[in-house]
Amino acid sequence: MTYVVDHDPGKLGPIAAAVREGWGGKPPTRTLLGVASLATPQVLFEVEAVALRS
Repeated sequence: MTYVVDHDPGKLGPIAAAVREGWGGKPPTRTLLGVASLATPQVLFEVEAVALRS
């Protein structure tokens, strides 16, 4: 899950580019939520992830 402070459609491009850079053509399923704020004012996004090694 990705939390983005003050989300607007203009932020989708950079987020999608970062996901493609990290995962290539097969990104994981994810959820993006716009939020008013996070832990501190300097934090603009947060990513929550679970990893599985098989």
